[in-house]
Amino acid sequence: KQKKQKTNNNKTTKKTKEDNNNKKKQTTKTIKNKRKKTNTETETKLEALEEACRPAAQTRHGFGMASAWLWYGFGLACVVLSFSTGGAQYISELGGEMQNPQKDLPRAIILSTAVAAVFFALVSIVAVGILPIEQTAGKPLAEVAKAILPPSIYVAFIVGAGLFALATSINSTFSWATKSLLIACDDGWLPKSLAKVNKRFNTPHVLLTVILIFGLIPILAGKDLRYIIMLGGGLVFIYDLIPLIAAFRFAKKLPNVFSNATMNFSEKKLKIISAIGVLILIGQGSLSFSDIDQSGWLLVLLYISFVMIYIKLRTPYIKK
Repeated sequence: KQKKQKTNNNKTTKKTKEDNNNKKKQTTKTIKNKRKKTNTETETKLEALEEACRPAAQTRHGFGMASAWLWYGFGLACVVLSFSTGGAQYISELGGEMQNPQKDLPRAIILSTAVAAVFFALVSIVAVGILPIEQTAGKPLAEVAKAILPPSIYVAFIVGAGLFALATSINSTFSWATKSLLIACDDGWLPKSLAKVNKRFNTPHVLLTVILIFGLIPILAGKDLRYIIMLGGGLVFIYDLIPLIAAFRFAKKLPNVFSNATMNFSEKKLKIISAIGVLILIGQGSLSFSDIDQSGWLLVLLYISFVMIYIKLRTPYIKK
């Protein structure tokens, strides 16, 4: 009996060891399969991202390397993001209506940009972290919302988010878009009749109507939002060069004002910052214009030519 029991114990021990070895092999195999699956998914995501960036880069520039396509797509994404977060710089248009713009403007610009960056980052994590990248690349957030939200909430999200985004964008544009135009009318660059202010609402309704008409033209022409962003963003980058060039020459042209400025910058530091800003805008403008067609280029050239001719003809009538 003891011999039989000992034999049975040995068999049990051997079987247990074999089971443990099989479990270890199975665990190792599972880990390897998971690693292989993860690597495959990563490669698939990179390939999808490469394919999303490839058409524009290949059509416009003929880049032959995947890294070039990815960097080009990343650059275009930065242009779109700068358009989306560019509202902070337009706060400066409201400086004349602030009690303490020297302190309030820098704070408002920095804090609003930081808050917007956090929200953009969080939304982007949700957008690319739920569905495979090949299903979200180049697609609106609605694709992700449809996958995670119940039908009723999805409809409310699409309608509510769209109306909210439109209302906030239009409201902020109304607040700043006419400020520089009103100054241009007062200086004589534009007809004073455009600066007429509504007696009841105290708003420049004529200028707002003109801006509305200009905003409707690309929409009525059937251009998509991305095309409008690239075309409009390129023009924005052009006229954003003007204040940077002015800042570069500020200390030399207005030495007394520069020495009494609230923000203490040395002339050398201001010139370096201005030069870096100019280089960034040139790069962004090049990326914006690289993604528009021939009709867009024609519109840009006509616009610049019209502005230059108008300035030359209007200069004799400007206040000295």
